[in-house]
Amino acid sequence: MITRKAGAAAGYTAFALDMYGSGKQADHPDTAQKFMQEATRDMDQVKARFMKAMDILQNHESVDASRIAAQGYCFGGAGVLNMARMGVNLAGVVSFHGALGSPITAQPGAVKARVQVYTGGADKVAAEFGMPIGYDEAAATRSWEGAMRFYGEIFAL
Repeated sequence: MITRKAGAAAGYTAFALDMYGSGKQADHPDTAQKFMQEATRDMDQVKARFMKAMDILQNHESVDASRIAAQGYCFGGAGVLNMARMGVNLAGVVSFHGALGSPITAQPGAVKARVQVYTGGADKVAAEFGMPIGYDEAAATRSWEGAMRFYGEIFAL
């Protein structure tokens, strides 16, 4: 599982950002979709929330402000890709199962982050296209190990 705790266990300072706002938690995909649509109506607000998290991290004693990366899963995966598109000063972004399309168009030279994307077809939406649903532990492990290698590359001293 790709979580804040897993990142911390790997030796990184990890921060979980509440992009829905007010501690909302979705217990059903329809609720998650509703929360996501509400949260992304105003991309300036999305970026402001992200930048507040960046500010907290940049000022934390365990963080080298020049070596910050962001990762996310699904909505969060799309979010970190959008932050890269908007030119947020990140060393890298890792997207797991994040939407690749976006209304945000990166301007030439604006993307500062190195980008790594992990996407797959074992999800509810893929079933609509006749693909089986399931968790693939080997794929999850390869994705996580790939992300850890990526962080090792971008944070190498």
